Amino acid sequence: MDGERTWYTFTRTSMEKIPEGQCGSYRIVDINKRRLYTGSSMNPRVGIRGRLISHLCSRDFPAAKYFRLGGYRG
Repeated sequence: MDGERTWYTFTRTSMEKIPEGQCGSYRIVDINKRRLYTGSSMNPRVGIRGRLISHLCSRDFPAAKYFRLGGYRG
């Protein structure tokens, strides 16, 4: 994945493209690109992918449409 400048559709399929254990920050937005949540994962066991999938599975943000990565580490 390209990193912080690209928006991706908030789906499990697009999240699976994130390298396992990748740490850093992410932002979840609605269809109008209004911020719903900004989070991070610094634990390589969970990683950004794990955090995003947990948000999607728990339906924390029913209006979520896109996510963006930033601040890659590791």
